[in-house]
Amino acid sequence: MAKNQSFSESLRVKRNLWKHHVETEGATVKIMPAPKQIIPKSIATAALLAHIMTAKFVDALPFYRQEKQFARLGYGISRSNMINWAIQLGKILKPLIELLRQSVLSGPLIQMDETTIQVLKEKDRAPTYQPTKIVFGLITPSFNST
Repeated sequence: MAKNQSFSESLRVKRNLWKHHVETEGATVKIMPAPKQIIPKSIATAALLAHIMTAKFVDALPFYRQEKQFARLGYGISRSNMINWAIQLGKILKPLIELLRQSVLSGPLIQMDETTIQVLKEKDRAPTYQPTKIVFGLITPSFNST
């Protein structure tokens, strides 16, 4: 999003058109392949996925609020779609996440942050159950103050 651009101004619908090539002699039709998507057979572009995941995990904007925000702007993106996209992205990015984990664990010092969050309506758990999520951070020698 540009510096002085609002959220609604940054959204646009991307329409992909494919060219058809017809050979009149052999009566065959050749269709160009569709552009590759991060999530195959999905309407979500890389920019939309980046926006939704940033809003969710950086700006702490839940999917149900994003759903309402998109609806106000005239875009029918359901929270179930956003949840499914997040799950699929997690699977797609698993090798990258594993490389980051290995990098963190190979460092000389590791900082850990045990942050508790309340989980509501989780199967077989009381609504007051607070699991611990551990966030790892790598401390490299360049960050040491000497």
